[in-house]
Amino acid sequence: MKLLRKKAFAISAMAIMIIAGIMYGSYFSISRAHHGAEQAFYRGEYCSIQDDLNRRMEYAQDMVYIAKQYNKQQADTHQQADVEPTQAAIDRLRHAKTLSEKYDADLDLENAMTDLYISLQGTNLKDSNERDAKSLYESFQLYKDNYLIEGYNNGAVAFNNQLEEFPTNLFNAIYHFDKVELYQ
Repeated sequence: MKLLRKKAFAISAMAIMIIAGIMYGSYFSISRAHHGAEQAFYRGEYCSIQDDLNRRMEYAQDMVYIAKQYNKQQADTHQQADVEPTQAAIDRLRHAKTLSEKYDADLDLENAMTDLYISLQGTNLKDSNERDAKSLYESFQLYKDNYLIEGYNNGAVAFNNQLEEFPTNLFNAIYHFDKVELYQ
């Protein structure tokens, strides 16, 4: 018990507790910032990029449905709308895991959807289907929200820059947090 009364021990114990508190606090602070930067993609403040991608897939799937209805009407002719690229792009986006895979799959979906819409414009669609196709394509384009993407990327860049600044870089050398992937 005499050890607890010594000044040197008390100073050492206090220093160890302060260092442990700093290490513990810095880990959770960086971890929370990292998680927040990543989750902005999935859960934005008002809406998210993932929500927009889900809506774009829904609109593309509806456009594929219209094209298939047209193909049934034109079964006896050789004039068919090619739905395979759009369906493949939807499936690729649905199964994409990383942000870069999602970005590339969304670009493929954009091109396939545009091609499908253009191919349907020169056909003999029913008036209601023609209006629906136009509305779906416009809605599809509406959910290509560059403002959300720019906001997410700015947040990711800010976090990545913070990882390189003092004193975060010292703690990151210990904890090894990965940089947040940009959506591009």
